[in-house]
Order: sequence, then C-alpha cells, then structure tokens
Amino acid sequence: MIGFVLRRTLRGVVVVFAVATAIFVLVRLTGDPASVYLPLDATQEQIETLRAELGLNLPWWEQYFRYIANIATGDLGRSLIYAEPALDTVLSRLPATFQLTVAGLGLSLVIGVPLGVLSALRHGRPTDSTVVSTAVVLQNMPSFWLGIVLIAVFAVSLGWFPPAGGKGLVSLVLPAVTLGAYSIAAIIRLTRSSMLEVLSQSYIRTADAKGAGTRRRVGIHALPNALLPVLSFAGMQFGVLLGGSVVVEAVFAYPGMGSLVIQAVNARDFALIQTFAVVVAALIVFINVVVDLLSAVVDPQLRSRLT
Repeated sequence: MIGFVLRRTLRGVVVVFAVATAIFVLVRLTGDPASVYLPLDATQEQIETLRAELGLNLPWWEQYFRYIANIATGDLGRSLIYAEPALDTVLSRLPATFQLTVAGLGLSLVIGVPLGVLSALRHGRPTDSTVVSTAVVLQNMPSFWLGIVLIAVFAVSLGWFPPAGGKGLVSLVLPAVTLGAYSIAAIIRLTRSSMLEVLSQSYIRTADAKGAGTRRRVGIHALPNALLPVLSFAGMQFGVLLGGSVVVEAVFAYPGMGSLVIQAVNARDFALIQTFAVVVAALIVFINVVVDLLSAVVDPQLRSRLT
C-alpha cells in the first residue's frame, strides 16, 4: 500500500508539472499584460519597466526555469491585479469553491445513486424509462442556461432563494444544483448499469434462492459491489466540477476561484492564471489518490493486488 501511494504521488507530481508547463505556454500566447494593465497613453518606457518587473523581458526559457524553480519553493508569483502573492489570493477563494464543489458532488450522489438503483430495480418499466429520460435531459442541458432558468424561476418569480451566491447555505442551493446537474445524470446512468450487471451475477441468484428479501438482496449483496465504479467516478467528477465551477460562479456571482480566474484572464494576470491551474491540478491529484485508497478499502480484491 505504501508503494502504491508513493507511485501515485510521483505520478501526480508529473501531472502537476505537465499542467504548469502547458499553462505557462498558453498564457503567453494571449499577449502582453502590460498593454492591458497600463493606460492607453502609457509611454514605451513605462511598458518596458512593467515588463521588467514581471520578468517578461527575459528569454522564454529563462522565464520557464525561474517559474518551475519558484513553484518548487511555493512562490507562484505576484498577482498583477491584487498586488499580493498569487497563491495567497487563490487560496483565499479556495474554501468557497471547495464548498460549492462538495455541495454539487454530494447532491449528485444523494440524488443519483437512489434513482439509479430504483431504475435498475424497475428495469423495463415506466419508472425506468422516466429516470433514464430525465438523466439524458440533464446531461444535455448547458449549465449556464440551467443557472439562468433557476434564477428566473426560484429566485425572481418565487423568491425562495437569493439570486447570487456567497450569502449563507441557502444561497448555495441554486449554484449546487446547477453545478451538479450533469453529474446527477451521469451517476444515475452509471449506478443503473452497475446495478443491472451485479443483479445478474450468480451470487445474487443464490441469495434469491435462499429466500433473501429485496432489502437484504439489494442493500447487503448488490449495492456495495455496484457502488465501486460509482466511487471511482465520483473522484474523477470532483475535478470536473472543480473546473466547471468557473461558469457557474460567473452566473451566480459566487465569490470563488472561478470569478477570480475570469478577472485574471481579462487582465492577463499571468501569475494568477498559472497559480489557479497549478492549485486545481494538485487538488485533483490529491482527491484521486484518496479515492483510490478508499476503493482499496472497500474492495478486498483491489486491496490484495495493491499489497
């Protein structure tokens, strides 16, 4: 198990390094931040002074090696917009985004798993068709459109929830539903297919022959095995939701990392954009390692292979 953790950690470091390299190249293709940050009447001397402060006057390869060396020491640069360390700025917004992501994923599991199980148990019946059709609709619904509809109906017309996020748990409901809608549909379909596969296994038929009731057959024998792929998928989906929160946060004016990175992109704040990408990549790697360990705890066969 220790060897597994070390291998995954090393692989995660490589992934973060690759993300840092890719974002370093991409942000420099967007143009010179000095032309955006400084006023239109700025002199060439002022532009060159700012470029020197940002280290953009150096050759690209020297900028890159300085950037990688600074990441190793925890120095991800200084934000052009906020005039403070970019890492501090991103980490100050991280709790809000993390809360929204956990809420969206939790909602996906709470709604998706029971509906997936119900659909599998009612396979071929109207209930199954209704659940599957609902999942297909949710998977093809753009998050920004869904967010606007939810605001129009539940915030403006009914007044049940505030139209913007960041004002308590009540204001988290609409953003969480918007963010988790796609994941709800995906988890419904994955749970349904996994349950159908498990219910066709011989040990389930043996339990039926021994007179096991539906609750025991499903809750004890089928569901724990059917949830293994769902658990792995949920870990991967956490990263998807973390990255997808950018659009949702913009729709609901939610004070998280998403709205921060939009500001950074508009201002070409290289340090802030790079820090956001590195922090998100590191979080996704960490969550995936945790999910793999949980899967090993739940699945004895996987645990025996790792040890």
